Amino acid sequence: MSPKFYESHSPKNHNCTSSVIIRNGKILLGLRHYHDTSLWVAPGGRCDAGEAPESTVIREIEEEIGVTDARIVRKLGEYPGAYIDETGRDHVFVFEVATDQEPKLMEPEKFEKWQWFGLNEIPVNLISADLALSMFKKALNA
Repeated sequence: MSPKFYESHSPKNHNCTSSVIIRNGKILLGLRHYHDTSLWVAPGGRCDAGEAPESTVIREIEEEIGVTDARIVRKLGEYPGAYIDETGRDHVFVFEVATDQEPKLMEPEKFEKWQWFGLNEIPVNLISADLALSMFKKALNA
């Protein structure tokens, strides 16, 4: 990503989460707006100070898609994130998460929409595409 992509982003904590939510063989992604681009992302976000990644991913899912029954199926991995600044580099915890509820657009100022994609339908403008695709495949092959 270009530095411009992260230009207004100044994290207090470098721990982040991402979720892989699968239903009927499809993965949930949201089209998120940044300063100069829009990218497809999975639900998730930055940990608050002292917050465990497991708590963060559940909180972020509720905030972003309005789902209140999210439950962690398993941890898929931990990886270096794309953001780096003078205090360090992001560390991303990725979880497979299940829900029986339908996603809702809860933050229209950040996201345009949420949509389900088959593995062969994943958009090219996916954030951290190689890592994301490997996590999707890992979750689908469980």
